[in-house]
This record gives sequence, C-alpha cells and structure tokens, in this order.
Amino acid sequence: MKEIAPVPVTEVAAYGLRLRPVGSRRTFAPIAADLLRTITLSPVARADLPPLPDSVPVAAWHRAAATPQGWQIDVVDAVPGGFQRCCSVVLSEDGTRLHVSDTYPDGAHDRWTVLTHVAIRSILARLGAPMLHGNLSLGPTGAVAVLGDSGAGKSSLAIALMRAGAPPLADDVVCPVRMAGGWYAWPGHHEILAEGPTLDRLGIDRTAWPTLWQNARPDEQKYRLTANRRPETVPDAARVPLAGIVVLEPRRPEPCRPTLHRLAPAAAMAAIVPHGQWGAAGSSRQARLAELASLASEVPIWRLSRSDRIEDLAATAELVLGTIGDARI
Repeated sequence: MKEIAPVPVTEVAAYGLRLRPVGSRRTFAPIAADLLRTITLSPVARADLPPLPDSVPVAAWHRAAATPQGWQIDVVDAVPGGFQRCCSVVLSEDGTRLHVSDTYPDGAHDRWTVLTHVAIRSILARLGAPMLHGNLSLGPTGAVAVLGDSGAGKSSLAIALMRAGAPPLADDVVCPVRMAGGWYAWPGHHEILAEGPTLDRLGIDRTAWPTLWQNARPDEQKYRLTANRRPETVPDAARVPLAGIVVLEPRRPEPCRPTLHRLAPAAAMAAIVPHGQWGAAGSSRQARLAELASLASEVPIWRLSRSDRIEDLAATAELVLGTIGDARI
C-alpha cells in the first residue's frame, strides 16, 4: 500500500475499542475481553484501494464488504447517475489496524467523524461484538439502555434523561458484555445525535449546538447535544454496570401517564432480539442468542408505554430513572 501524509486524527476510545495513530507511544493496560482491540491507523491512497462492486448494496451512505486487503468500508455520496466514493476505511483481518484513504483536502473533520461515528459500528460487527440498537445514559445505579426502532423516540427520551440528570454515555449503539459476574456496557460518545426536526419538536434551538458534519444538507445534518458536565468518572475505556434496559413501545397519540412494565425473561428476550445487530463474524448466531438469553434473565428489562406529548417527557424520564434505580437496590 502506498503511504501518504499522516492522517490528522487524535486518539479516541469508544465502545471498548481504541483508535490511535501509528507510532503513538501511549499504551493501555490489558482488559479481559476479546472485543477490545488496540487499533492503529495508517494512511493509504484511495487509488490503491479497489472500488467495491456495484452488487454491494448501499446502506444509508456507506457500504462494507470483504476485500483482499481486509474488511473495507466505503463512504459514499449520492451524485447524479449513482454514488461516488468519498473515502474508504479498511480493517485488517487481525482486527488491529485501520487503513484510511486520502480524501478531499478539507475533509479531515468529516473523515474523523466517519471513523468514530459510522465506521466503528461496522468494525464492532466485524469483530463479533454484541450490539443493540439504542442509546445509553448514566442513571443513579449504572447505565440505562433505551432500545427502539428508528423514529421511536430514543433521542427525545435521551434528551429528557439528560435534562433529568442522566448524562449520555453512547448514542445509537449499546455494547453489553458479561464480565466479572455481571453485565456491563461500554461508553461510546458522551453525546446525543439528534436530527433537526427532533430539536424543533422539543423547542431546542439548532444553532445552539454543533453539527456532526462539516458540510451536509439540512435533511442529513445531525446535531451533537452534550450534558453540562461530562461524567468524568466514566472514561470511554471503562465499563459501566448495566442497571436496566427500556424497550420503547409506539408512542400513543392520546394523553396517558407513562408506565413501565417489567418483563419476564422469555418476554424480555423476545423484546430485545429485534434490536440486536448481527455481525458478519465473531460468535455464531446460536452463541449470540445464548448471550441475549443470559442478558434477558439477569438484567431488568422493561417496556415503556407513554404518550406522544412533549410535556410528558420530563415525567417519563423521572419514571425511568426512579424505577431502574430502585430495581438494582
């Protein structure tokens, strides 16, 4: 692979993974979990990477497939006549190195965003990490995971939890791991990524928060909401006890009080399986289902029913934090 100028990135730890530039002198203490890897970065000219065939489907604006160089993630953009590749990330077969392609001159910001917010999910899946589609907040007795389909209201509830004193730990990805006799989750990015219409609905000024992308259409842009004080006691490299999981039911159009219903293990298993992200490698599907069955029997899992009214969000957040806090005492 042809070497180019060093990739202008900073070291980051998220979801139990470490990304650091080649040649970094910092070392990390070993942690007993197979999914935790020290991944180094090295640059490679995009011309030296083969384009993925057109048969690889485009999911949102990125696609991934196995190539002779490793697991390749192409970041694509829609242009007249099809899609155009902006840059690529290749994960080596041993899971310890990322090769990042060159991109347009002013694209360092977006390239790093792709690495830490988008490609990392494909990397985790490729390494076989267990993943659930949801947000993670820091409650009174540990991490509170909120699972739900796209548009179910995860971001709105995460913002309400943040306002109630539960800062965000991770957005859109929850990585539960059984270690030391209990279940834990790994922090990702201590922020909530919300779309513009969500902020408008909640009466939040878009201009008060930084954007995720340097250049994006308004309908594609996301905004990064953070708590007033980041939980310094929870670094990204540390695991957090998983206090409970909340599965969102569809919001009701009519006014109603928010309610939480504790699920028995069998019902809890059925509730969380649809929100699992199944990887292309790592443990088998049977092993993953066994992991989720253990999770469903050992961690409190609740169904949340609530109205669609904005004015009820604060009461819903208080109910979630109060109930899950009591459940672990």
